[in-house]
Amino acid sequence: MIDQAERAKQILNDLVEYHQMPVELVKERCKAAVYELAWIWGKQHKELNHEEVMRFYRETDWYQFDLTKYQSMITPLVDLMVDMADSYGIKKVLDFGGGIGEYSIRLAKEADCDVTYLDLEGSETMKYAEWRFKKHEAKVKVVGENYEWTGDNWDGVVIMDVLEHLEKPEYERVIKALEEKARYIFCNPEDVRFNVFFPQHITKIKLEGFVQVEANLYYNKRLAKKA
Repeated sequence: MIDQAERAKQILNDLVEYHQMPVELVKERCKAAVYELAWIWGKQHKELNHEEVMRFYRETDWYQFDLTKYQSMITPLVDLMVDMADSYGIKKVLDFGGGIGEYSIRLAKEADCDVTYLDLEGSETMKYAEWRFKKHEAKVKVVGENYEWTGDNWDGVVIMDVLEHLEKPEYERVIKALEEKARYIFCNPEDVRFNVFFPQHITKIKLEGFVQVEANLYYNKRLAKKA
């Protein structure tokens, strides 16, 4: 396994290669991304409207930079996720709101998981993730938001930094589906701070149907009762 600094460098270099920008410019865009996203959101969304929210996430490329910075910071956590997937027999995985595809790549290549990546069809983020899957030769199924993921049962669903971005009706629908379909979830339900830097965090997370196993891994209590 490569060390954390080298892995973070690889994540950054992917974005440099994809955009054909100088590395220092990419680093600066990564630093500025959280502020740019907050500014764009505030400019477009005086009132929440589902179509406008989806358009925001579909069109912006700033999440490529924001998530590159974030994924570079949490490489030890992703190492742990790979180890936990192997330890708990998590093989069929849905990467819900998979972003730049880092979880999908590593679970597919290092834990031999059967991974389905789900994000907004045709979004700038999805386009970049697909490019990364090809570059890293990761066997990942790519689907859009209309994919009927609730028709399957999943050993694990990765839903990191996603739930707080969903409007309440959609959030509740996803939570209910997770309780019915996912044996484990990888999630980080911290108490989200609602402030000017994260205005797109619009729903507070509650995982009443799940119990923490370790780190960011949660077990489905409903399925536990059936065991």
